[in-house]
Amino acid sequence: MRTLVVSAVLALLGVFNAGCQLSCATAMADGVLVNDGKTLVLQFQAGQTGPIVWPDGYRVQQEGGKLALVDWLGSVKAREGDHIQVAGGVGTDDVFHACGPIAVVSP
Repeated sequence: MRTLVVSAVLALLGVFNAGCQLSCATAMADGVLVNDGKTLVLQFQAGQTGPIVWPDGYRVQQEGGKLALVDWLGSVKAREGDHIQVAGGVGTDDVFHACGPIAVVSP
């Protein structure tokens, strides 16, 4: 019986934690958020742009005529044209996956 209870608890923890990240890569993305016609991408200092997968719960939406990055509570974390820095790393899909807080850098 005890083994069954422990197995059930572990299974439930797996279900509830399925969307949670337990660790964050140590790379840093640094660039300006630009509108690529569909979503926000990061423009690096050299001028090239790259897609970015935002942390769980984050989304891109229209705010005052520009695209904005919004967290799961609906708080705007960054806007089109903002210079940001965020921790994360490049996944097997060759896309940067952000996993840390989004920091807007002053010009």
